[in-house]
Amino acid sequence: MWSSLLKSMALINSNLILQKAPNNIDYMIKTFRNQEYKQIFERIGSHDMAPEVLRAAQRKLAMLDASDSREDLSSALGSDPNRVSGRKPKQGAQRFDDRWWLRFRWVEGAIYGVEITNFA
Repeated sequence: MWSSLLKSMALINSNLILQKAPNNIDYMIKTFRNQEYKQIFERIGSHDMAPEVLRAAQRKLAMLDASDSREDLSSALGSDPNRVSGRKPKQGAQRFDDRWWLRFRWVEGAIYGVEITNFA
């Protein structure tokens, strides 16, 4: 499965873009802010996160990608990603593991610019 996913990746304009996989799965997550976040999603490479934080990030990314709408995402993540103080309407964020945030933008039914931030 992961080899199919890796074959469907493309690097365009310094944004990491997920395209349709050979089995025609359409991903909700279209871009990542950098290569490291993309690799966390793909579950490859080593990262500077504690193992439990890495697993939580991968779980949240999988839920984000599996959602078909904002309503699906709200129920899957356990809270409304739009209710983050100071966020613009098309931006979302989800807190996990006390001080980590999964941040992203909603654009026409897809998710762009996914990043994982540590607010220690």
